[in-house]
Amino acid sequence: QIAELGKYFGLKTAQEASGCTTPTALRLYYQMPPDSSFPSRLPLFIVYQSSDRNHFHFPIVQEGNGRWRVKYGESKKITYPNLLSLMRHHLNYLYASPFVPCAFDSFEVWKAYTSV
Repeated sequence: QIAELGKYFGLKTAQEASGCTTPTALRLYYQMPPDSSFPSRLPLFIVYQSSDRNHFHFPIVQEGNGRWRVKYGESKKITYPNLLSLMRHHLNYLYASPFVPCAFDSFEVWKAYTSV
């Protein structure tokens, strides 16, 4: 189902994934170590390029109850029944930056560089 969205990269290093995004775009990928080793398990990530062109790599985790969420220090930890719901939410809903007029992002990324 995720492939239908056209937002899945497959296996990438963080640097490779960063090079494949545009402002306010997000993509789902399995993060490879930078040394190209192949561990038995690979973490699932979203790479997101903010409206000010900074790249963020957020881990995707499955909670004990089977629900999915993005770990990025958000104030409300929203969970989703499946990965498709998680991706659709972040593709369709935006946050307005309280600091930059007319800046909208899929994540509250301004919290990464402010004390809000």
